Amino acid sequence: VHYERDPVEIPVEGPFWAFGCGQDVALGALAVGAGAVAACSAAGQFHAHCGGGVDFVNLGAAPLFIERVDPW
Repeated sequence: VHYERDPVEIPVEGPFWAFGCGQDVALGALAVGAGAVAACSAAGQFHAHCGGGVDFVNLGAAPLFIERVDPW
């Protein structure tokens, strides 16, 4: 489930999902086999309103693992 500005659930369907201003670029990258970090990096590189790097957080790691990925 995904939420935008209103408290209304938006169902997430399909094998992956992206949202935000660079979602089209990220979804295209995911569709051809890129991982989540690579897809976000692609959005930052090819979308005019994205950028600044990617923060990867592994919620399954103990302790919590956070990695800053430099932009392209």
